[in-house]
Amino acid sequence: MKNSIKVKYCIVLLMILSGSTTFAGTTELCQYYNHLGSMDAAADFCPNHIPAADKSLGQVISLKGAPTTSTSFVFEMKNDNFYTHPVNDFSAQTYVGGITASIYAMAFDETGETLYGLENTGKNLVTINQTNGALTVVGPLTNIIANDYVSGLDITPNGTCYVTSNNGTTSSFYSCDLTTGALTLIGTQSTTPLLIGIAADCEGNIYGHDVAHDSIYSINVLTGAATLIGLTGLNASYAQDITYDRHKKILYGYFYTGNSETTYGSINVLTGEVTQLLVDSPTGEFAGASKTVCALPDLIFRDGFDNSDLIFFNGFEES
Repeated sequence: MKNSIKVKYCIVLLMILSGSTTFAGTTELCQYYNHLGSMDAAADFCPNHIPAADKSLGQVISLKGAPTTSTSFVFEMKNDNFYTHPVNDFSAQTYVGGITASIYAMAFDETGETLYGLENTGKNLVTINQTNGALTVVGPLTNIIANDYVSGLDITPNGTCYVTSNNGTTSSFYSCDLTTGALTLIGTQSTTPLLIGIAADCEGNIYGHDVAHDSIYSINVLTGAATLIGLTGLNASYAQDITYDRHKKILYGYFYTGNSETTYGSINVLTGEVTQLLVDSPTGEFAGASKTVCALPDLIFRDGFDNSDLIFFNGFEES
């Protein structure tokens, strides 16, 4: 490289398989290079990403891993209303709009830009307008188990979409195509007969909430098998959701316990125990999704593994 780089932390987290491959955060990474005056060192990695005259530090404030917002979006199922709230303050809700649909689960994509939902009545994957709550149908949830309810949706940091359904006796785990809505069944099990919500952390681990046993489980993405983590300490029932704050790395849950009573709390991913943050403030039956993203990798390789092809992002010094 033209500008030599001294590596302080050598953690390789991502390989880009071809020089033309881009990924979530490419623009921000190239903006950072541009600010350092090192665009010539990454010219073939960052073609046309940033105007040549743009060298302002302000361009790097939206780096993946530094949240552009700490907001969660929720759908209240009893009154069909769409709200936002700060991730750590469920009571401070702002009305966005009404949704005439049965949205049973929501999730943001890995970039934190597109909000998806599962619509139960027509069994569709939808996108949700974050300004007014309007729905756009992506496509039908083909291959869903007959007579199942849709229950859980999340998208991992690498962009893989997972969906769950249940019928009160068994729960099924699927991968989903975000461009068509088509599902591919991974596995069906009875360990969690009422798996009602799922969420993925920044390592791609999937957590699930089963209201039959009021417990948190880890979900095997290869088989759909559920492994008990522990009891929540709440007596939950009916539709509800869990979501992962990918900036603070905290799992949250919207726990519905009947009679319009809702507990919002953080979930210990080692024990399953819920720390109650708010009770009945407000009341309702909620599906929710945190608009946060995971951190950029520390090192990025392009193909060839040549030192001249190394691009270092976090933990470096120019020398």
